[in-house]
Amino acid sequence: MKRSRRTGAALLVVLAVGVVALVVIAAGCGSSSTATTSPTPTAASSAPGALQQAAAFKAYVDQIKPIYNQIAATLGSLKGVGKGLGKTPNAKWKTTAATLTTASQQLNAEATSIQGITPPSALAGLQGSIVTGLQDAAKVLDTSANYLNKRVYDPSYPSIQTQIKQQVTDKLGAALQAAVTQVLSLLGPSASPTP
Repeated sequence: MKRSRRTGAALLVVLAVGVVALVVIAAGCGSSSTATTSPTPTAASSAPGALQQAAAFKAYVDQIKPIYNQIAATLGSLKGVGKGLGKTPNAKWKTTAATLTTASQQLNAEATSIQGITPPSALAGLQGSIVTGLQDAAKVLDTSANYLNKRVYDPSYPSIQTQIKQQVTDKLGAALQAAVTQVLSLLGPSASPTP
């Protein structure tokens, strides 16, 4: 579970870096005008549009970054949750349920915050996948919290720790990985996931 949270946090960083890289590429920074593919007459005329797009991407990253930091903090709050829960309902069941409920509320709030930002059109699908991943993770946390709040052991219910790992951190990590893949596809064939 520790590795999954680190992976999720790393994916958030890669996503932010990927979007920033997309900004740089869209602005044409660092490109050579003669060493690459032959320039077309429309390249110069499209420069203002590229700069506007770069400015839009940068503004988007500036709005999204604090929310991603909140998501990382929320995932961090799940560290060790469910560890040591026994089959007999006790006070730990109640405190674990409260932790899950709080994290669920935070993920939903973070999803709502992201939805409130209008992305550049090229990043709309990326944003949608992250919002869906956050909402799905929040539902799993709610389901687990409800189970614990009933205070009735069910042998068929998976362990809370397993449930959180498989249905929250792993799935959210997959949504973030898909987002990173989408950013890299926007960057083109020369993009690399490693610095």
